[in-house]
Amino acid sequence: MTSLPLQRTEYTNLSLGGPRGGATAHAESLVDAESYQMPHDRMLGTNLFTFGVADGLAVTATTGQTTLQIGTGVALDGNGNLIALAANGWAVTDPSVNPTQVVNIPIVPVDNTGVPLATTGVTGECYLTITFREVLDPAATPTQQNLFHAPWLRLIPVADLGANGDQVVLARVSLDGQSKITAVTAENRRLTGLPAGRVELRRPRVTTGAPAAVGQVPAADITAAGDGSLSVTMRPDGGAAHQLLKADTTGSTLALQPGGGSVGVGLQGQPPQRTVHVEGNEVHSGGNHGGFSFADRTVGSFDETGGIGGRWIWYAQDGVARLWSGSDQVTVATRSSAPNAGVGPRVGIGAPAATHALHVGVTSGIRQNAQYLSGTLGWSSLSYNAFHNDANNAWVFPVPTRPAVTLEMDDAAGVGRFQVYGTTKAAPQNWVLRLAVDGETGDVLIPGKLTSGSLVTGAATTAALTTRTSAQITAFSPSAADAQAICASNSSGTATIFALNNGAGPAIETIGGLEVFGFGSFSQDVSVSGTLTAGAKRFTIDHPLDPANRLLNHTSVESDERAVQYSGNVTLAKDGTATVQLPEWLDALATDFRYQLTCIGGHANVYIAEEVRDNAFRIAGGTAGLKVSWQLTGVRQDAFARANDFVVEEDKPEDERGFYVHPEAYGRQMDASVHWPRNAELIKRNPALAKRSVRTFAAAEAGRVETQNARRQAEADRAAAAAPDGPAS
Repeated sequence: MTSLPLQRTEYTNLSLGGPRGGATAHAESLVDAESYQMPHDRMLGTNLFTFGVADGLAVTATTGQTTLQIGTGVALDGNGNLIALAANGWAVTDPSVNPTQVVNIPIVPVDNTGVPLATTGVTGECYLTITFREVLDPAATPTQQNLFHAPWLRLIPVADLGANGDQVVLARVSLDGQSKITAVTAENRRLTGLPAGRVELRRPRVTTGAPAAVGQVPAADITAAGDGSLSVTMRPDGGAAHQLLKADTTGSTLALQPGGGSVGVGLQGQPPQRTVHVEGNEVHSGGNHGGFSFADRTVGSFDETGGIGGRWIWYAQDGVARLWSGSDQVTVATRSSAPNAGVGPRVGIGAPAATHALHVGVTSGIRQNAQYLSGTLGWSSLSYNAFHNDANNAWVFPVPTRPAVTLEMDDAAGVGRFQVYGTTKAAPQNWVLRLAVDGETGDVLIPGKLTSGSLVTGAATTAALTTRTSAQITAFSPSAADAQAICASNSSGTATIFALNNGAGPAIETIGGLEVFGFGSFSQDVSVSGTLTAGAKRFTIDHPLDPANRLLNHTSVESDERAVQYSGNVTLAKDGTATVQLPEWLDALATDFRYQLTCIGGHANVYIAEEVRDNAFRIAGGTAGLKVSWQLTGVRQDAFARANDFVVEEDKPEDERGFYVHPEAYGRQMDASVHWPRNAELIKRNPALAKRSVRTFAAAEAGRVETQNARRQAEADRAAAAAPDGPAS
């Protein structure tokens, strides 16, 4: 609705220039309201505002209930009608009434909380709407009839909502098959608006002097220009207007303060300190040309074609953050660009495609104080007080008067080499070879003298590096059948306590004990002459049914005795008896025997007629030909068992109390293990190794727990699926 013809009752006699004579009838007042005042208000509503909720009309609901509560408030519909749901007023909530009738329409009162609306009988997706409506006062008389403003509240299917705005949406309501509320959203709820080509903002103005005056003046305006752009213009009192902001029709360009000044974003009340000053979490630039560009300070302006060092840009491409100046100088990535490489931070310096955590693509490499890492394909060096120049044709000595040291690694002529060079105080820039290892043959060249020093063990005359049978067999490279790689002696200097062998014997031998602090793995036989102590003992073999892809695990049977167990099957003789012959050494090995008998293929009152004696026992009470399965359990009484009492419960040593054999079972770290106090000196000498062991242990334990939980869940799922009723819904 943009315009309506207006007609107004004449109350003034224009020809006489005075008021019209006679009484004003009720009908004339009604015509005046219907023909002029109400159309006038509707034109104001449709032309100066857009329809929607103006104030209030909040909707509240409880999931699972069948009642909506609509609060008081005001709305404007698309026909310019003002809709007021007011306290002490009325509302229509019956969805079935005739929309054109005003007579005999049921109404409900509205209190300070608004009015409830039942959802009974309605299902599916609906809109809660409010509609302008007037109804005749139910208590009206023929001589006194009043129209009540009573907004119509109802639920309509989503598909039935019109586009002309005669119904104002308050909420979208989802209802189940029992008319119970499942969700309430603000979909299609809109607020009233003010359409205007120009909005002028004014401020008060006070002028002093004689006389003083109080008034108002324009301060700013927001304007939609003829070309479709939007601008904000400041109009200072007594000064020239200047444009503060302008946005073009596509929204691709936004100009802030083209007249100069500073821009502040998120400053929390503080003035901006620079031309553009941002306070907050981040500044983001996206799109095909996303990035942040800045010029060398000496340039002083934007440099479109800046070379190296003239203009810099931070941008991201292909998952890599890049700092550009002429070319990518620094790159940061989350994964390696190399094929099949893992995920992890990657920083490249002169290396646009970094393959490692730190990848330097220049020859002169990395500096850390006086330490340098240089290199390229074919060679690399780790040096003190020396590095290769970028042309890779000369050494640079930062402090020429001090000696230098370098570790050189290369593959000259296809042969890998490792060399240590040094310079002397007298000639600090002349390299001298100190150590070389040939990667092809393994030969070690030591031009100087080798001093064993702390490698000497036992008596002072014992050499740390020795040979066993031949000059070619050294302590560090065993090649003969009886060679030993490492040989150490205990405090008496008489016994070998640890050796790595290369021959037909065991690969590792110990005298006096060996403790592995961490994980140990043996691929062949392990022989223990004393007691093997473990938290759990099991065998693991290739699975008989799928040896290439699966494993079969069995655990051992535990007991609080040194029990031995034997079993077998025997067929009873004609008289229902049988004698079970046992190994000839059983009487000497075990005592305190226990017996179990099970009949196979039948039943009989079989029993032990004679206990173990002379390595045999006798069964009786059966029938001829009956097969009986037997099991015999005894307790060891051999010399080792008698000499070494088996203690079931014992106190931990004083220095191991508070520590655990299996700390992971109690949610503790590796440093809570009994191995920690047992290896206190070793840990003290190797703190970094100890910390790494704790981290490795924690990571392995976390992986084990995760795998165990996944296996348990899979077993539970299989059990649920195999249940008679299937898995629970």
